[in-house]
Parts: sequence; structure tokens; C-alpha cells
Amino acid sequence: MKLFNHWLRWLTGIFMIFSGTVKAIDPIGTSIKNKEYFEVFTEYFGFLTPLWDVLAENSLYLALFLIILEILLGILLLLGIFKRFTMGTMFAMIVFFTFLTGFTVITGKVTDCGCFGDFMKLEPIETFSKDVVLTILLVIMWLFRKYWTPFVGKQAGAFTILALITALVTAFMTSYGMQGKMVIISIMAISALVYAIIHLSERGFALRAVAFAVLGIAASIFTFGNVSDLPIVDFRAYKVGTNLVDCTSTEGLDPGDTLVKFIMEKEGKTETIASEDYMKYYKDGWKMKDRVDEVIREPQEPPCKDFVVKDDEDNEYQEDILQHEGYSVWVSSYDTDKGSKEGFKRVANFLGSIDDASVSKVGLTGTDIGKANKLVENKCGFYNLDATPIKTMNRSNPGVLILKDGVVMEKFHHNHLPDESTLKAKYGID
Repeated sequence: MKLFNHWLRWLTGIFMIFSGTVKAIDPIGTSIKNKEYFEVFTEYFGFLTPLWDVLAENSLYLALFLIILEILLGILLLLGIFKRFTMGTMFAMIVFFTFLTGFTVITGKVTDCGCFGDFMKLEPIETFSKDVVLTILLVIMWLFRKYWTPFVGKQAGAFTILALITALVTAFMTSYGMQGKMVIISIMAISALVYAIIHLSERGFALRAVAFAVLGIAASIFTFGNVSDLPIVDFRAYKVGTNLVDCTSTEGLDPGDTLVKFIMEKEGKTETIASEDYMKYYKDGWKMKDRVDEVIREPQEPPCKDFVVKDDEDNEYQEDILQHEGYSVWVSSYDTDKGSKEGFKRVANFLGSIDDASVSKVGLTGTDIGKANKLVENKCGFYNLDATPIKTMNRSNPGVLILKDGVVMEKFHHNHLPDESTLKAKYGID
């Protein structure tokens, strides 16, 4: 039982660190997901609307707190210090997440919990099941906490072998190539060896506390750093190297299947009929009361979905923008009111440094076109695009993308725009 309990602690600890780290790569994404939940809560728990409004307004700070806390709890579990605090806080956190994912399963309102950021998408029932299993594991660990004692004799070796087997099984259950599998095995193997060494003795609390402080500071710096710059790894559809012509296309995708039915009425009687029977009933004097569309199979959506670009007169321009030959510079801002005013000034200066007439300069915003044009001093022409794809393509508000023949070449945060010499050397843009 002791070996099993140590194995559970190790596995849960690295799971928490992994889950927190993939969210720390993109904390703004977690903030966006939090807002989705608060919007839905407003609908279902309207009497708490002031609370949801405050949480939504501060969703980024909440995201940063929860992400760092998750990583720190995982580290504490591996180090084996502050056990009561660690277990109590982890249990409270998992119960909270179980409520959220259970709510999602019941209502179907938020289809992705964002538990692993954009790295991995889970169905609501999968996410809820994961949280239920984690809750059970935490209860087991707590009930058998008397086995939280150092390894004796060959126990450390037995634990290491069990952990290595777990690493192998985990790696080969994934769909990654051999390189990806080896990374998983290496990380899990190293963490298992460190865990085994740490728990050979109960001594060394001060050293563990120092290690916790150092790792905690590193996790915080990493997480906050990904707010003021773009995520170091992009798991989203608009990542560098993506051909947006292909990514936005519905060609070859399953159109889905919808069964159209009509509710017909005649002399106080109603009947629901298939669409092919409509004319027969109509000729017989029946009148249509309502129409019901029953979805048999949902249509398949492209990875870069909802890419519909319009001007202020509702004319569509996505084809023109995507088909531009040569380089394009896109400025994105899902909401100009929430964007950085200094950032817009930097973007305006950046656009002004590009004199090459062959370079298309396009702005995409989810808000007022005129205001967006004014913020960049009319150095590019803005169009409207739904805020969701804009948030997906670039977390920076405002942000910049450089494309060539419809392919994303590079993305920039407004804090880190390239200078003229970089544009010339890397892309040949004057």
C-alpha cells in the first residue's frame, strides 16, 4: 500500500504540474475560457450577476492565480512538504473544477473546459470523468496518509521501476511520434528518480523548502512572461506555418445532415411531417404552423472557422485578403477599447515603416472600424471579423501577423514588433 500511495502522489503531482504548465504557456487563453463560464453563470445564476461581472473583469488575474497555484500544488506534492495544506487545497480545487465540468455536462453551454489550454481538447463528459477520478485518488491518498513515510530498503527501486513502466505506457498511449514519446518518457523518468531520491529520508526540509521557493518563482515568472509576450508554443489553428486558404476552406469537409420537418395545421388538428410530404399536405388544405430542423449529424467545421471578413457595409472580403500574392501584414484587435493604447501607437509606427507598395496592410477588429482606423492613424484599412477568431489568431491586443501567399510566417506582440532592418533582412520588406 505504501508503494501504491507514493506512486499516486508522484503521478498526481506531475499531472498537476503538466496541466498547469500547458495553461501557463497561454494564460490569456485561460482567462478567455473563464469569461465564457462567467457569462453562462450569469444566465443560470442571475442573482449573482454582480459577482460574475467582477470575476469576468478580473478573469486574467484569476487565471494567473489558479495556474500558478496548480503548478505549486503539484510541486508540493512531489516534494512532500506542507502536506495538510497541499491536500486540503488540492481537494478544494478539484471539487470546484468537478462542479464546473459537471455543470458543462448538464447544460452543454461550455463545450471545452480549457483544462489543458489549447494543447488538448476534451469532451465535457471526458473532463468531468477526469475530475471525478482525481477526486477519488485524492481521497484514497488522504485515507492512507499514514503510509507517507520514507522509502526503506529496496522500496525506492521498486517505485522507480513502477514509475518507469507508467512512463512507457503513458508515452505509447499517445499519438505522438517517437520523438514526442521519448520526451514524455524522459520527463516522467527524471521526475520519478528525483522523487525516489527525495523520499529516501524525511530530513532535508529546509532544502525542499528552498527548492519549492525557487521552482515557484520560476513558474510565476514563466506564467507572467506569457502575458506580456506571445505564448512560447502555439497550439492554435492560426499558428506559424498555417496556410489560411486551406485552414478556412470547407472543401472536402462533411456538410452534416439535417432532417427538415414541418408542423402542419388543419381544422384544429396538427401533424408533424417530413419535408418531402409538404406539397401533398399543402394541396390538401393544410397550413404550415412551424418548421423543425432536426440535426442528424453536425457539419464538419474547418480548423480556422468563422473567418468571415466584412466592411462596414456588410460586404465580404475574406477571399480578397487570403488570395493576396506576396506579403501581407495583418493588425488584429478583438476589442479596440480593451487594447493597449501604447500598443496601437507602436503598431502605427511599425506600419509607417513599411513603404513597399506590394505589401497588403489589413486590419481586423471585432469592434468599430472607424475607431480602429483612427488608432493606427489610418495606416491600414480595418475590416470586421468576429472576436473569437481574432483572439485565436493572436493573443496580443493589438497584435501583428506577417503572411506570404496566405501562409502565416510570423506573429508579434505589440511589445515586440520588428524594426525596419529585421523586416528587410528576414522578409525583404522595405
